Amino acid sequence: MYIKLPKFFHLYLVIPVIALLPLAGMCEQAESRRTAMGRTTVPEPAPSLLRPPLRSPHVSGRAALALIKFPWQQLGYKVQFHPRRPGYRALTFVDEYRIEVYVKAGESPEALAFDLAHEFGHIIDLKFNNRERRERWMKLRGIDPSMPWYGPSGCSDYATPAGDFAETFAYLLLGPGSFHSRMAPPPRTEQIRELAELCQIEHISAAVAQNNE
Repeated sequence: MYIKLPKFFHLYLVIPVIALLPLAGMCEQAESRRTAMGRTTVPEPAPSLLRPPLRSPHVSGRAALALIKFPWQQLGYKVQFHPRRPGYRALTFVDEYRIEVYVKAGESPEALAFDLAHEFGHIIDLKFNNRERRERWMKLRGIDPSMPWYGPSGCSDYATPAGDFAETFAYLLLGPGSFHSRMAPPPRTEQIRELAELCQIEHISAAVAQNNE
């Protein structure tokens, strides 16, 4: 998914839900300003091997949103579902307060829910995190605090602290099933309460911790 950043960010962000930047692609130069953030895709089978659509993107999307037990509407972003877009799972356009999710033929609502949760995690990061909170996050996750939050040039979203935040947010919200961060493993049970607080989802931390025991 890609998130379009407001002009004052002057950053180039890459955010994955199943892959932010195409995993085979390259990040652009660090001095360039990324205008969108998104989760890119892992290698896909040939289109001829995909099952025919079982439902429309809109119907699949509504089923995915029903799995998100989080007041995402309060973030102020519009969510749209579109047919498959090669190389991308979803994009978030920050300037337009809009998320686009690209639905493959026969894709399950559960898979789409992880894409959505990842994007919501990026929005939470942009809205609530500051340098202090991000340093605290990296310490908790065992990430080198000297590493740029959005990663150096040539990296994928999964290999950035920002991508780890978004992937962990999705994990805390939905549980195990689709965790792609390359920065750190899935959170340990004893970390969940503090990580959930940083993700603004303290109300679910106890349930997640119980499920992980």
